[in-house]
Amino acid sequence: RIASIIASVGTSHTGRDLLIALGDVYRRAIVEFQFPQAWADLALSAFDTALDGATDLATLGYAHALKGRLYEDLGRHDEALALTRTAIFHAQQINATEQLYRWEWQAGRILRATGRIEEAQAAYQRAVYELNEVRPNFAIGSRRTFNQLIAPVYTEYADVMLMRAATLSASDAKQQQLDSVRNVLETLKTAEVEDYFANECVARVRAQDAASIADAGAAVIYPVFLDDRTEILVEARGTLAQFTSAVGRNEITATIRRLRVNLERSSSGASYLAPAQQLYEWLIAPAEAFIASSGVGTLVLVPEGALRTIPISALHDGKQFLIERFAVATTPAIELTKQLQTAATENLLVGGLTEGVQGFAALPNVDRELATINSIYPAKTIRDATFQLRSVESELEAGGYSVAHFATHGEFSPDHKQSFILTYDDKLTLDGLQQLLNRRDQSAPLDLLVLSACKTAAGDDRAALGLAGVAVQSGAQSALASLWYISDAATAQLIETFYGELRRNRSKADSLRAAQIALLATPQYSHPSYWAPYLLVGNWL
Repeated sequence: RIASIIASVGTSHTGRDLLIALGDVYRRAIVEFQFPQAWADLALSAFDTALDGATDLATLGYAHALKGRLYEDLGRHDEALALTRTAIFHAQQINATEQLYRWEWQAGRILRATGRIEEAQAAYQRAVYELNEVRPNFAIGSRRTFNQLIAPVYTEYADVMLMRAATLSASDAKQQQLDSVRNVLETLKTAEVEDYFANECVARVRAQDAASIADAGAAVIYPVFLDDRTEILVEARGTLAQFTSAVGRNEITATIRRLRVNLERSSSGASYLAPAQQLYEWLIAPAEAFIASSGVGTLVLVPEGALRTIPISALHDGKQFLIERFAVATTPAIELTKQLQTAATENLLVGGLTEGVQGFAALPNVDRELATINSIYPAKTIRDATFQLRSVESELEAGGYSVAHFATHGEFSPDHKQSFILTYDDKLTLDGLQQLLNRRDQSAPLDLLVLSACKTAAGDDRAALGLAGVAVQSGAQSALASLWYISDAATAQLIETFYGELRRNRSKADSLRAAQIALLATPQYSHPSYWAPYLLVGNWL
């Protein structure tokens, strides 16, 4: 078979490239489609034929690297590493950065598999450095590209750093290692937001430092889902701590899915309780003593994967919900939290729909919701026929508002261009919202965007990333939005308490906590389907 291919393509530069590609197809057939191991011989034959007499450095690099990848799959790690290092050498000769990141990544995987963790960390560090150089060249907005070629490099790098950190006893060395892990996770989370919004500039904001987080009185939690375990990195009062749960990515993701389904339906009764308690044991309990000793009152989650689709406020320790002990906020990355400072709540723009329009159901309690806000804060109100796209655009663009509250249907989609806020006559997209807010006076940015009737599909992690990134994309300092539709009567009650607490100069996170606890204490709204879905994203002060 190889002989016939050689006869047809020859050993030209193009022919060698075709042979390398063919060899990798054979390799992938074994790994991805469980073809018989005999296909490994076909792959090796293709790679060796391509290498025979080859002088082009790019061709040599690819052939050695992909042959090394085949040996990696076969568990022949010494041979795989030697071939990979040869590929790295060839790529260095021609400064092929895109090749270098891939081959260093491969070297890191092989070294990790053989237990050479320190060397693996060094290889991953080089891979990440090269990836950061070439990442702008990737087609952004492609879930497949990001999930297969970008995210694993950062996650695996964090994995080996966490493995090393677990062996360190010296406090300073351990803190330095964990600080490096946190920086890698922040880079990954920022890249995710940029990829979702297909915009490399959306995440360009000033990074928060450890001192500002410490002053904000919060513990920041970074869960990292790995194949064999879950790592939890927690930062509080300027100190980083590492905790581990012996549960892998697949099991924890399945448990999150069960919790979301049971949380969303009040008819599910107490069926949410088992997964809520299990997730508490995996994600919060290991760090419980550290968090308690830090004396913080707010937990800020930087969510991972499926964790974006649930509110951690509904996790349960067997006696009470997490929200009963802490105020809770979320952010796609701390570096994307624009200003960790309290802003005065004044000059509100409130709008919404009580009528059913464009196929969406009526929200009869929106009148009460808007009237309640007006009774607490003076506000400009536009509703129903006056809540048209042009009106919303002109009011937002004019500026002068510190809060924009929209009591209307909104949906977050896997495609950010399909995510929207419903107006009477049209839809305001997140891109459109960003453009409007970018045109306003930047000396008076929007402090809070409230979307009180949103929906994100259960099980759709990418759509949930849109909700997690709404504050970043909109240009607001923070956002309050729901993961699923709930009773608009319950919403009206929650919003009344939330703004009443804000009026008393409480933080946004504390105000939301008070509002959720008030609903929890109301018999008809005690099920978490009513009070849990609201997420505070961004600046929690």
